[in-house]
Amino acid sequence: MNKVEDVFKRLYEALDIKKDSDFCRKYGIHNSTLSTWKKRNSLPYEQLEDIVYNEKLSFDWLLTGKGDKKLGSTNENIIVGNITQNGNNILQTGNGTNIALLSSTSIDEICDLIKNYATPKILIDLKHNLQKIKEAHPL
Repeated sequence: MNKVEDVFKRLYEALDIKKDSDFCRKYGIHNSTLSTWKKRNSLPYEQLEDIVYNEKLSFDWLLTGKGDKKLGSTNENIIVGNITQNGNNILQTGNGTNIALLSSTSIDEICDLIKNYATPKILIDLKHNLQKIKEAHPL
């Protein structure tokens, strides 16, 4: 089984979905689109981010199979920031796990969301989590 199949297997398990067609119907995705993702061994990070957020799943668990499936009361599995490594933008969780490459467009979108919607508490938590990442992974 390849990585994409593993990710979808975990996602279907977490959502109690049995068939690709059920998943496509639930999330408004064309069957041919899902087939293309699987054939190309390509993960649709933007769509997965939405599903993970709405279903309160751990993105880290979804991509790696490690850790808790559902988000708990800690911030360890929440996506908290990004770093640049060898010229690539890498998404990180609160526990410092690198989980996905982001395009500069995605980073700009995240920055816009923070600017427009983040409350002072969210900003304080984000700053705290980023400081923990920095301490755990000095450049």
